[in-house]
This record gives sequence, C-alpha cells and structure tokens, in this order.
Amino acid sequence: MLDLDLRQGWAAVGYQSMTACLKAEFTDAGSKSTLIREWNAGQMERELQVQICTYPAYQLRPLRKLKKQEQRRVAFTLAKELAGDGRLTADHFTQAVDEILNPAQLTKQVLPSKYKPGQLVRLKCAIGALTEQKVWNGCWGIVQSTGNISNVKVLVANKEVDYMASDLDWDDNSDIEFRQTCARILALWQNELEPIEQTLLKELQHRYFFTDLEKQMISLLEAKRPSFLTSKQLS
Repeated sequence: MLDLDLRQGWAAVGYQSMTACLKAEFTDAGSKSTLIREWNAGQMERELQVQICTYPAYQLRPLRKLKKQEQRRVAFTLAKELAGDGRLTADHFTQAVDEILNPAQLTKQVLPSKYKPGQLVRLKCAIGALTEQKVWNGCWGIVQSTGNISNVKVLVANKEVDYMASDLDWDDNSDIEFRQTCARILALWQNELEPIEQTLLKELQHRYFFTDLEKQMISLLEAKRPSFLTSKQLS
C-alpha cells in the first residue's frame, strides 16, 4: 500500500486519492478502516526512518496527535527511552505523546542524562534506531551536549549525531594515551580526506586499543596536514 501511494498508483488507475483507491480496490483485504490504519502506520515508519512493518499500527497511532514531524520523532525517541530494555508498547507511545503535549508534566521516568560533554562513549544502538545512527554502531565517540528526553549529541567522525542515552555505553578504557589517540582521530576527520583515509579512520573508531602500526599510520595522516585541527578534546 505504501509503495502504491508513493508511486501514485491510485492516480494511474483513475482515483482521486489513495483513500478512494483503498475503499474501492481492496475489497478482499479486510476492514477498510484497518487498511487505512496500516497505510498510515507505513507512512509513519517511513517518516521515522525505520523498516516498514516493524511496529503494529495501533502502537504508532498515538503519534498522529502530534502535528509536527519533529515532534513525532522526539516522541518516538522518548517512547523507546521509556521502554528501556523492555518491550516497546502502545502505552509508551501514548505516554511519550502526552509528555510532548504537556511538557510541564514530565514523568519521573525521564532522568537527567548521566553523560557529560567530553566523555568518551561507545555507540550501541537498539533496534529501531535511525540509519544515520546505526551506521556508527560499535564505534566510540565524544559527547558534545545533552538535551531533553535523554537526547545526547555525540561527535563521531566528522559529524554530530543525536542518540538516546540507552544507545550509549561508557567506554571503560581509561588509558590516557588511548583517549588522546581517539581525540587525534576525530581531529583528523575535520580535514579533507581521501576515501581510503576515511575508510581507515572509520575502522579505527571501532578499536578498543591501538597497535603501534595504527599509531604510526595516524601520525602519517597528521604529517600530511600542517594545519592539523586539535580543537576537539576529551575531558
């Protein structure tokens, strides 16, 4: 149904809208109201950048109370945060929407972020995370700032990406040299890089320690850039 809508297949067969097409053509597919709910759920999942058919339509339905796309994305993030390690339910979506609509009545389940700017963290995204978040899964990054509803902005490679606190884990490597090397790698990302250099740096961001050879390679990349940036530092 979502593909039919996106390609405007309903217009190709002579209907004025997707809704009219559903009501007339899908006579053997069950209740029309159920079909429309499933279609709406598919639209919502596409907007949230999650795989289609990941969530039942009844779970996502509360998000339709929010008028703005950004609000719906924030509510989706909050619902997953409220669920924590447990199963995400319709109640979590309902509670998240209520808190967006009534910010003065925030639930006590939403705690201040335990992460602080400058901290080294490991990215471990939960199921349902956005594509731009999952691409860095398993990498380390540096916390830049924390916001409402347990949102944490993390510098990874050459961009700052928003994560939920539940998508992060402390990096337990307290070795000063390791942390300094991490800062050097992130500083290198702020320069113009060749594709092979980007591939190398991304691979290094998965490391839990660095070999002598890897440190030498980092030094070679730095030596190519006299104006090497060092503004991003770890606390």
